[in-house]
Amino acid sequence: SRFIRAVSQQADELGDLRCVAVCHYALGSIAFLRADFDLAQEHLEKARLLHYRIKAPVGEAYTLARLAQVFTRQGDLDAGWQVVQDGLKSARRGAVNDHALMRLYAVALQNRLAAADLRSAAAFILHLEELETRGSCCPSCSVPLYLEAAQFFASQKDFSRADNFCEKARQFVDMTGNPIAQAHLDHCRSRILFARGQNAEAAELARISRLAFTQLGHKVML
Repeated sequence: SRFIRAVSQQADELGDLRCVAVCHYALGSIAFLRADFDLAQEHLEKARLLHYRIKAPVGEAYTLARLAQVFTRQGDLDAGWQVVQDGLKSARRGAVNDHALMRLYAVALQNRLAAADLRSAAAFILHLEELETRGSCCPSCSVPLYLEAAQFFASQKDFSRADNFCEKARQFVDMTGNPIAQAHLDHCRSRILFARGQNAEAAELARISRLAFTQLGHKVML
């Protein structure tokens, strides 16, 4: 695109490809949210390569977390799971990696729940608890992870722990006022209510979250 060409030209002049990598990541993320999976994969693969070239393992890990979402959302669970493994290896090479790990743990839970691989999913609950013990959960990155943990416990009919993780997510959502996080929280709570058989309340929350995702342009959630 013209935008990427302009950024690349400036990067060449400055001798720094990091900004190009970040732009490809951003464009890939936007394409993913719009459910344009081919374009998302194209940009994210470029971002991954650039982060690798400039030896930015945490940037590579963030990119791989998003790429794993792309594959998982399309139903290619094996590919998504492999990308998660690659992302974890990259994250562990980084000096400050807690935020990237939270993103990877969230998509790992999503992927393994979709694959009905509850044993692997349970391992990431333990990883989440380790992050909490270290006090590493941030108001932004932890919300998707908490919501996937809630879905894990709801799948086990452990609604008390599912509610607990929803409440942790809600506290961070209230702290940040992020409308995207709020929509995901409502979506998660609606699924848990459906699992409980509280269909009327679930349908109302599902309607609210669907309206929010429509207004936000997040076609991937519709």
